[in-house]
Amino acid sequence: MLLAGRPADGVAVLRFRPGLWESRPEAYLAELYVRPERRGRGVGGRFLEEMLRRLREAGYGYVDLNTTEADVVARRLYERHGFDCHEGQGSGPLALYYELTLGEPVTYG
Repeated sequence: MLLAGRPADGVAVLRFRPGLWESRPEAYLAELYVRPERRGRGVGGRFLEEMLRRLREAGYGYVDLNTTEADVVARRLYERHGFDCHEGQGSGPLALYYELTLGEPVTYG
């Protein structure tokens, strides 16, 4: 988990895994959140750039994420930073994300 700002303006939750197709490890960006009152000021972009810089310095070779089709602002942010939603980076078919809940959801608190 990475926090942006003091007090925190945003949070990023990353999951790490061994590389599937190469020797370098991979990361999955499970969540990138910026407080609503801080949005539209470049906080998310700077935060994402810092996260990617740290991943590169740590030797990660790949990062993936998912978002909804309707979240146009998030999609633009990711695309400005080089993410692509096509298998094969731009020339391939649209990549789809699938999910399955196993059992009843667990709630905390």
